[in-house]
Amino acid sequence: MPSNRPSPPEFTIPMTAERLNWCLETIGWSRSVLAERLDIEGTTVARMCQGKSGIPNRVAVWIDTLAKIVLAVPVPHLWVRNSSIGKMRHNPGVKGIEAAWNERFPRVRDNTDRDDDAA
Repeated sequence: MPSNRPSPPEFTIPMTAERLNWCLETIGWSRSVLAERLDIEGTTVARMCQGKSGIPNRVAVWIDTLAKIVLAVPVPHLWVRNSSIGKMRHNPGVKGIEAAWNERFPRVRDNTDRDDDAA
């Protein structure tokens, strides 16, 4: 995300329409995508986004968490511009998504993480 982006509106329960719209923008979803994901009418989402209808608390927590994940885990840059010819090419030096995730969120081993052969 660009560093000149304004600060997000504060997360509160009940969620504000401003925060819901910020979450949708951060995730990159339209109102119709949210309606599809929630299996509700588009007009219901439109009313929530306009502040004319309340946002259920479970939806507020869920969508806010998704937005935070999008901000915490950057999109991998799999393509780089070859400046000598002005074309895009695959960047083989970029870690895969799984490696980036594991680096960001290291797995904590516990007693349940034992090898099957060790028994």
